[in-house]
Amino acid sequence: MKRTIKSTETMAGSQTDADIKNLLQRIDFSPEDVIQATAENTRMFRQAVDYRMEQVKYRNVAKMQLEEAEAAAELLLRADARDTREKITENHIKAHLLVNPELHDRREARNRADEHEEYSKLLIDMVKMRRDCLQIIQGLAMTEGSLRRAAEAAGAELSKMRSKIQARYPGATSGR
Repeated sequence: MKRTIKSTETMAGSQTDADIKNLLQRIDFSPEDVIQATAENTRMFRQAVDYRMEQVKYRNVAKMQLEEAEAAAELLLRADARDTREKITENHIKAHLLVNPELHDRREARNRADEHEEYSKLLIDMVKMRRDCLQIIQGLAMTEGSLRRAAEAAGAELSKMRSKIQARYPGATSGR
């Protein structure tokens, strides 16, 4: 039972890739749609986490396939050396493994999987940054509302005081 990894061509056309492109297009938001963006953020985070988990699995399969292929190639080299009574060093084995074309393809697959996994981490970070930005905007809006209410209350109190002063000192002007 041999495991296989998706090629980058297969991944590029997958539904997940289309979903991630859609997610990236929705990262930005405007001040007018902060409430909608906040509501949507949880869904976006879940989508990014699902993508990350898929990429972790993809990387694990690629890594396991490379390790299995390297072990099989190394065992074959050692068996050949033992059969021919040839002395073989660890560096010699390492060099053979390095130039083995099948292993080269497996290394490339593992490297692509590593890249996709790193990209998935960045995607989650982007959604977290979006969440943080939305929280800052919400905090500013709450602060602005509090300041406006405080200014209105202070303005009302100032009007009362002005009226009292004018009642007490009829000669006082309203502008001072």
